[in-house]
Amino acid sequence: MTSGASSHTAGHPSQLEAAQALFAALRAHAPAYQERNVLCAVHGLLPVTLSGGITLLAVALFWLPQPVGAAAAALLMLAGAIAFALELLGHDNPLRWMLPEQESTLAHACWREASSPATIIVAAALRAFASPPVPLPAWRWALGLSLGAQLVLFALFAGGIIAPERALRTAALGVAVIPALTGALAGVSAWQTQRASQHTTTAAAEVLIALARQLAAEPPQRHAVCLVLSSAPACLLADVLAPEVSAVHAQLLLLEPSEASAPALTVATQTGWLRAQLSDLTLLTLARRVAESEPALALRFAPLPLPSVPSNSLAIQVSAPDAAASSSPALIFTQRMVQALDAMSNG
Repeated sequence: MTSGASSHTAGHPSQLEAAQALFAALRAHAPAYQERNVLCAVHGLLPVTLSGGITLLAVALFWLPQPVGAAAAALLMLAGAIAFALELLGHDNPLRWMLPEQESTLAHACWREASSPATIIVAAALRAFASPPVPLPAWRWALGLSLGAQLVLFALFAGGIIAPERALRTAALGVAVIPALTGALAGVSAWQTQRASQHTTTAAAEVLIALARQLAAEPPQRHAVCLVLSSAPACLLADVLAPEVSAVHAQLLLLEPSEASAPALTVATQTGWLRAQLSDLTLLTLARRVAESEPALALRFAPLPLPSVPSNSLAIQVSAPDAAASSSPALIFTQRMVQALDAMSNG
């Protein structure tokens, strides 16, 4: 974590100006406002691409004179498989350490007493997280097969140390296709999302600004509320906010922007890649109650292709271009959720 001058987001000058305007609007409406800079990964799908590259490097080492080549390949593949497993389970790992990090601004706008911790946190992102290149169930299978292929490769490399045979090298080439192809698909998806980000990243932030205006006019009655705006994807921002959420048992709503072709508002019933993580039951129940009381919102409940998010949180994808409008489903839903959580304060 770093401090210093804000660099709200990287990209085209028009994106920088839009980001600065959003941060300024949030600052103008909040009674308490604070900014800090954090370091986050450039893109959350790139560890999968890097894992595929490590697999190919290990296969290349396997073709060096034996047993040295096999030993080097086995050690690299073992380390790569462990790191890949940690990545799929949502833990910090060397794959993330090897990627470049980008400084992102984290802005807190709070409605609370000076000594009162926030118990409702609504976080929105300026950048979208890359969607997997295939539907979520197929993506989970692809990641699982990639991890299994890496373990098989380790066994082949270890066998090459004991009994070097050309057949092992040929088999390794075939098995390596799975993680290499998965990594290539992840890289293409990350690149496409990066190119399209200037068209897909304002909806969630606009909801947050509109909510700030409403809170400025009608402050929460019981709960302390914080709105968080970040130039990092919200699902990655969740890791930064996790200590704050767990320390005060706060409820966290994550507004993640998505492509314009997606449904206007999707509530996550679960997240996670290799292992599904169910959304917070309290927040999900409240969301379903809001959907029942406001059928015009046309809320969609579905698993979202995002990394696992912390407990006590609910991920929401927003894509409506008129998200800031007072009649937008995203704004009405978020406002109703905050009101419902505020009413639950103090039991």
